[in-house]
Amino acid sequence: MSSARLKSLSITNFRSIRGTINVPLDAPVVLIHGQNGTGKTSLLSALELALTGRVQSFQRIDVNYAAHLIHKEAQSASVKAACENYGNDTQWGVATIDSDGITATPLLSSDDSHHYGERCFLAQATLGRLLELYEGGSARQSETPLTRFVKDLLGLDHLDALIDGLHDAGDVRRLKGTVPRYWEVREDIPEIGKRSVASQKELAELRVRMAAFRTSLDPILVGMAISVPAEMPLEELARLLGSANEDAPLQELAGLQREVSSAREQWNVLVPTDSQAEIVALEVEAKRTEARFREWELGPGREVEALKTKVRSVLPSIEHSDLISTPWHLSWASVVRREMEERASALSQSKGLDERIAQLAQEIAQAKARDQALEGQLNQLAISSGPLAQSLSEILTHIQSDECPVCMRDFKEKSDLPLHAFVANRVAALSENASRIQEISRARALSRSASSALDRELAALSSRQLNQSATDTLKSVQATFAELLSALAGIGTIAAEGTAIGEAALVAARRLSERRHRDQMATAIRSVVDRVGALLGLQELGASETIDAALGRFDAVISARKQRLLRSQQDRREASRLVSNLTDLRDRAGRLELEVAQFEQRLTRLIASKHNADAAVESAKALARGARETKANIVRRVFNESLNTLWKDLFVRLAPEEPFVPSFAVPPDASGSVEAILETRYRNGGIGGNPREMLSAGNLNTAALTLFLALHLSVDAHLPWLVIDDPVQSMDEVHIAQFAALLRTLSKQHGRQVVIAVHEKPLFDYLSLELSPAFQNDRLITIELARNASGETVLKYEPIVWHRDSWLTAA
Repeated sequence: MSSARLKSLSITNFRSIRGTINVPLDAPVVLIHGQNGTGKTSLLSALELALTGRVQSFQRIDVNYAAHLIHKEAQSASVKAACENYGNDTQWGVATIDSDGITATPLLSSDDSHHYGERCFLAQATLGRLLELYEGGSARQSETPLTRFVKDLLGLDHLDALIDGLHDAGDVRRLKGTVPRYWEVREDIPEIGKRSVASQKELAELRVRMAAFRTSLDPILVGMAISVPAEMPLEELARLLGSANEDAPLQELAGLQREVSSAREQWNVLVPTDSQAEIVALEVEAKRTEARFREWELGPGREVEALKTKVRSVLPSIEHSDLISTPWHLSWASVVRREMEERASALSQSKGLDERIAQLAQEIAQAKARDQALEGQLNQLAISSGPLAQSLSEILTHIQSDECPVCMRDFKEKSDLPLHAFVANRVAALSENASRIQEISRARALSRSASSALDRELAALSSRQLNQSATDTLKSVQATFAELLSALAGIGTIAAEGTAIGEAALVAARRLSERRHRDQMATAIRSVVDRVGALLGLQELGASETIDAALGRFDAVISARKQRLLRSQQDRREASRLVSNLTDLRDRAGRLELEVAQFEQRLTRLIASKHNADAAVESAKALARGARETKANIVRRVFNESLNTLWKDLFVRLAPEEPFVPSFAVPPDASGSVEAILETRYRNGGIGGNPREMLSAGNLNTAALTLFLALHLSVDAHLPWLVIDDPVQSMDEVHIAQFAALLRTLSKQHGRQVVIAVHEKPLFDYLSLELSPAFQNDRLITIELARNASGETVLKYEPIVWHRDSWLTAA
């Protein structure tokens, strides 16, 4: 048995434990007590985390449980456990928890951590569910903790490893997961056969299409006068077809045809004339109208230009207008009139603002005077009423007679009215003044609110008010606009005369320009005819041939040459398309021939591989059957005879009056997997049912507790620790006494280090007495958890050592 012993545990801000506590554990028995919420379960969970790096009961419920391990008033937590004789030296297990999760260096190895969670630590939540937990909860019984226990007890690890390794061989469908290649081969053989047949069919179809394309290509090549030897590769034929190009000649002919068509259209528009007299008459008319317009510009036109300059100086953005535009002076007058109206509106608004600002200033002065009067009344009433009324009200409760409680004189000497009534009347009068103060305060608040509104309006209007300089500028501009309107109205006759003269000059100049342009176009068209005829290699323009007839002849020649080139281009493109299709089909046929050959080779290889694999699967099935039979024989021979005896002894010790005894059973069906299940038996040997159905609540707890102890004691004590959280749920006093005696036996005789947490104080005191040291070097540690005034966890530690009884010594 191992001598590993837990030495101490340090906890900081872990779950309900606030602050840092150091828990000594260096004793065969450690008893822990505390009220609800003081941290008993948190202490045991911290020990589990330091030893194993996890809290198994929390992890089952929530994989993100680390976020709930830090105390609510802290940012991080830590635990640290010490152990001796685990390995060579003192070992430490450390874990820290923060916002990133758990960072742990557990004290125990992975296997020992698993052993501790199943055989050494019984959490409070696990106790009530232990039977259910160990009965199942998983789809495969071989994965349950009970089955793992059976393996450890009987040493079936090697047989189970062999059975598990050969499990998939029992049904080829299971090989999909472990030997996916075997299943792929089974599915690939028919699939590859189908693909090979499909490829052969596609290859035959390609060859038929290639023959059809060749039949279509040969006539086209003959029509293009291209001789193709039978051995010429398709790539060389494609290069030969691609070397010819009709695009450049077609583009050149298209350009010439557009030029000829444009020349014909222009020639049809022209009206040929040989009258030189017409040109001379047009030149004379143009010079005469130009001279008359210049004469007007040097005379009345100067007055018009001067007025325009003056208008532009005032309105630079006004639309520009020539002297001969019609009717420019009217549109300008409209612009000037609109500008005058805008400035008149601005002056009118400025006047209205001035009047309103003056009115607001008067209203503000009146509001301030009213506020000062209300302020004075309020101050006067406050001085005379408030404090005195309050003081008299306080004194009134102390007046029991006509003797003044202040000066000790008899008030009857001053008045026939009783002193209590006199003071009460005075308080009432002062209270009326208080009501008046409230009314004046409300009036003052309304006055100030109205005054603030007037101030805001005055500020807003003042920001829009024009100063005197801006007002004067507006008035000056208004006067200038009035003068300009008068001038524009008086210049209409002169402007109309200039417009008429200018338009006559423009018409004469335009007619002369058009006549000269027609002569230039006729000359250009004759040059086009000469140049196009030379490019086409045709006869030049004859003496009796008109330009229109020559252009028509050229257009017919160009159209004929284009048709020949287009037919040639179309044949070449169709031949290139057919050659390209033949090339693609030839390449695809080559790939398909190679693919068919590869399919056949792969199919032959896969069929041989599947035959060898099927033989190996049959051998594996036979080996798995033998391993299962061997395991079943071992389980049936050993299991019930060993473990049930231990569990029965423990259960009977704690519940001697219970007629049922829980036990394990093995199903008799030898054809399937042999797994252990839980049941109850009568004391006389009869078989009952599930323990959860046959036992009372108290004895069910006892059965679960003894099952845990049986599991702990049935294997080598590699970790001789028993850590139990509040194990006496639903137990009566007799069961508790038996349980205490059992713990004493486990600690004193079997060398187990026991750490147990209880909730009830009387039970804690009873166990402290029952588990007290019984011999030299024996020790008991009691720990009581509580909280101080600031809410931090505090620990009361009491080591109890063995002392020889004085009465025995005396005896």
